[in-house]
Amino acid sequence: MVQSRMLGGALSLAIVTTTLTTSVHSELASTSFTPTEINALLKTSYAFAELGSERAVFARQVFANGYNLQMKIAAGFSAAQILGTLMLWRKEQFKVPRG
Repeated sequence: MVQSRMLGGALSLAIVTTTLTTSVHSELASTSFTPTEINALLKTSYAFAELGSERAVFARQVFANGYNLQMKIAAGFSAAQILGTLMLWRKEQFKVPRG
């Protein structure tokens, strides 16, 4: 049971991270950002200082949208986890005998 929870956590983390990266990369690539700028922004937040103020605000908004998408996906995984927990519920609980 614990192994399943750990695997589920690792998989969901990989999914939401990939979603953020893909979302940010595709949205910034469709505008005036170069591949070098996009990669720098994905690696470190210090890259925002290299941009002009208007472009930095836009890039921050793109990251905020990606973060919101991550939270929606995480909420979906949480709902699925609650459903899975309810399916495992037993009327008579396991009892550990006292020594």
